[in-house]
Amino acid sequence: MSAVKLHFYRFGTGDPLIILHGLFGTADNWIKISRDLANKYMVIVPDLRNHGRSPHSSEFTYQSMVSDILELVKQENIDSFHLLGHSMGGKTAMMLALNNPQLVKKLVIADIAPRLYIDHNEHSKYIEAMLLVDPSNYKTRGEIDIALRQYIPNDSIRLFLLKNLHRDQNQRLEWRINLSALSKSLPGIMEAITADYPFSNPTLFLAGEQSNYISSLDQDDIFELFPNATIQTIPEAGHWLHADQPELFLQRVQEFLTR
Repeated sequence: MSAVKLHFYRFGTGDPLIILHGLFGTADNWIKISRDLANKYMVIVPDLRNHGRSPHSSEFTYQSMVSDILELVKQENIDSFHLLGHSMGGKTAMMLALNNPQLVKKLVIADIAPRLYIDHNEHSKYIEAMLLVDPSNYKTRGEIDIALRQYIPNDSIRLFLLKNLHRDQNQRLEWRINLSALSKSLPGIMEAITADYPFSNPTLFLAGEQSNYISSLDQDDIFELFPNATIQTIPEAGHWLHADQPELFLQRVQEFLTR
């Protein structure tokens, strides 16, 4: 398994904190929160492989994403760090911490459990819609938004996906995300995270009140793998809890890391 060299942002100085975005996301989604945390931490927020400005690869697994982060840490001469991951980035963070406990001081997992997620039809629908709408056939993001609306009527989800647009060297619009790799690898991304040994360092699971990604049924799995975990709920927040309640999300993260 060969690691790819990830594009990343760095903010601030101090104790290292690495933030991992979710499926269809990018490091750009976390710039505001990263800057807010940069008064106490050196925040590193990468684009995961096949996302944002990072390289594309046909290999798209949690193992490969962990390998990329370990290479980034080595490249930046970081001995240990705090780790925060949302959704797919949360599962990547779990696997990294479970397999490399000596590297991770504290772990924050945003709205994802270690279990298998059986229904990935919704994510497949988004990928299919983005594949159907070829951005090079349109002149503006607004036109692409209208074209996507017939497949994805939810405004907030559609606008989130549209953040994956950019203009190539010829100023033509294109999807920056590697949709073919995501489509092929999606079942593996829904798989459970397992380990032979638990991660015993302090861990915080943050659940969106209006999200079903973490339920009471997940508690046994969480505490088996993360016995020193705390589970907290962010009120009036869905799956993108850091966007729905940014101030409260930031407060919970800061309180946990400085404890």
